Amino acid sequence: MRAEEAKHIASSAGHMEGSSAMFAQAFTGQWKPVWRAPGYRMAIFGSALFMTLVPLAYLASIGAIGWLVYWHFTHDTGMLNTRAGGRAAIFMFLMYLLPGIAGVVLIIFLLRPLLFLFGESDDESKIEIFPREEPRLFAFVESVCNTMGAPVPERIFIDCEANAAAQLLGGGFGLLGRRRLALHVGLPLVAGLDATSFAGILAHEFGHFSQGAGMRATGILSRMSRWMGIAAYDRGSIDASIAGLIQSDTASLVIIGIVLTICVGVARLILKAVFFFGFGVSRVMGRRMEFDADAHEARFVGSRASIETWPKLLGLMEAQRLADAKIGEQWKNRTLPEDFPALVATIARRHSPDTKALLKRAIDESHTGWFDTHPATAVRIRAMEALAETGIFRLDEPATALFTNFADASKKASYAFFKERVGESIFSATFVRSADLFGSHEEEEARAAAVPAFLGFEPPDWRPLTLRMDSIEPPSDPKACWDKIRTSRQTLSSVGPAAASAMDEYLASDRTLLQAEAAPMVFGLGISSIKKEFQFKFTNARSMSVEKDKAIDSASKTSATIDDALDAGAARVTGNLRMLAVPGIEKRVRDAPQLLARAQVLVKAEAGLRRAFPQMKQLRENFQRTVLLLPYVDDARMRDKAREAFRPLTDLLRDAIMSLRQDLGSVKSPFPGPDGETNLGGLIFRETPAWREYNQILGAASDAIDKFTETQRRVMSELVEIASKTEAALRSQSGVRAESTGAKSASQSR
Repeated sequence: MRAEEAKHIASSAGHMEGSSAMFAQAFTGQWKPVWRAPGYRMAIFGSALFMTLVPLAYLASIGAIGWLVYWHFTHDTGMLNTRAGGRAAIFMFLMYLLPGIAGVVLIIFLLRPLLFLFGESDDESKIEIFPREEPRLFAFVESVCNTMGAPVPERIFIDCEANAAAQLLGGGFGLLGRRRLALHVGLPLVAGLDATSFAGILAHEFGHFSQGAGMRATGILSRMSRWMGIAAYDRGSIDASIAGLIQSDTASLVIIGIVLTICVGVARLILKAVFFFGFGVSRVMGRRMEFDADAHEARFVGSRASIETWPKLLGLMEAQRLADAKIGEQWKNRTLPEDFPALVATIARRHSPDTKALLKRAIDESHTGWFDTHPATAVRIRAMEALAETGIFRLDEPATALFTNFADASKKASYAFFKERVGESIFSATFVRSADLFGSHEEEEARAAAVPAFLGFEPPDWRPLTLRMDSIEPPSDPKACWDKIRTSRQTLSSVGPAAASAMDEYLASDRTLLQAEAAPMVFGLGISSIKKEFQFKFTNARSMSVEKDKAIDSASKTSATIDDALDAGAARVTGNLRMLAVPGIEKRVRDAPQLLARAQVLVKAEAGLRRAFPQMKQLRENFQRTVLLLPYVDDARMRDKAREAFRPLTDLLRDAIMSLRQDLGSVKSPFPGPDGETNLGGLIFRETPAWREYNQILGAASDAIDKFTETQRRVMSELVEIASKTEAALRSQSGVRAESTGAKSASQSR
């Protein structure tokens, strides 16, 4: 945590480090207990009924089988009183024993889940923090729990997941004894959220803490269904022994094996039925508990703050996925970032408009499945809106301000995270600052923020701002150039916000059109519908035509506004960069020669990226087609047709990668690559995929698409930053001269 943050918190509260009272000013109202909804109470009742009746019925069935075995051995002794001798007597003896053996095996098989129910203990490999290390966090947790009337957790664990969780300690036995609770905090949440959003997530988990019966019920149900599933589907030593009997050369043993197989099959059917029923009940219960915990979160920080947290949370989860890919690249050189949560937060802040639009769409189109542990995000947001809570807590600080020494905690969690991934090889790793690997996140974030501030909107990845110049030349008429800058600024003041408002609709139509370009490849194979896993807006050729027409209409409505904004933005940026080349400008713009030199490098990079853009766009379309075909390549019915279409596409992808790598290899990179790359070809196209190695080709294409758009954004954001500095300096000088001229005229008139 930065020193100024700690100083601000401590001074604003005026209390000692680790005191609950230091957060008093952040509490703006009185907590009122959350009313349990009827759905939650019904779920508790259903769970209790299930946990009562199913074990009784289960044990009763085991007892019934045991009683039948006993009855058989005591009442069917006449089978042993046969006058036959030799093999007939042996056969009758086996027939007498066989039901008993089968019953005993069936009882043992049904008792197996009970051996696992309470055997699991806590995972001691997790990173635990203690009050002496983080007194501020423990004080905050205690303060929030006491306010909400929730139990205070005994232990707090940290990790590198973009999530948080509540846990009952003690393994299976902890479900029945005294409630011992633990809080799991994912540090990417702390690095990427403000204190209010983070406090809301903690309030959600503390809402779970207050669900004493619910936590126990779902814990027992989950454990019962999980271990019954293992017993039902796992093939162990009993199955191997029965298989050995069936393969025996002795007929009597084969018969015993067949009977035992039937008995075990019946037992498995019973276990599977209990597994699915218990699994479904636990999922229904879990979803009701999530709604209840959401109500606690909304009441604590307010419905609006809770809803605003969702895009940030999903953004951090997506950033974690991207960070994992970056770490994979770095591990080839045995280098790792010392602070993984900071890296995740940095990537989340740099998400492009395209990525943000995809995340928003994921929220809007989410739906709840039968066996989902959590309700759909869209449903949860609507429920929070309906609550209309104002909240009782607000703290306008980064979440890191709630930690005494966040940097140390983050490094400790990062080391544990990497050690779990690479094992003992971590001892050969070199840990470096994230800024050394991926640039200073403060600088990059400032530049990224400068784009919408300067333009009034953020250009999309696949309709970027282009400057249409290969180098920066001074204007023949600086005054006319400055007038154009002023005109473009005025134009952006009106069309910029309009473009920002139209961006979501445009990006949605662009994605639909991309899907519509790829889908005919699948329909051409005779496949009537697109797999649901791709989350297309259409599933068949007919609906594709309808959605494509809608997307074309939507794109035509929004494109004009966005193009006007892009043209004005390009004129404003280009004009300011050209003003840097005016002789003597260094008298009016500080560090003008250095800014111009840097801008020249960036402009050449932008020109190279602009020339490569059409081919890169075609690579993106072919990649979408290839990914769409991928599930059918191993489909027995469609394999031949799918592979016939798949191979030429992967060849096109590889050819495009090789061509683009070569073309951009002559363009100097304005940013040093992780492996010391000095050209854009090496920076963007890190891997050269082998011929017909499909996994390599698809991986290289996916990485190249991400890296190309990221590099494009970084180049333009720094150019915008330079243009903004130039314009600010020139406007300041113009204002000074205007004031001086006005004062001189007034003096003469007097």
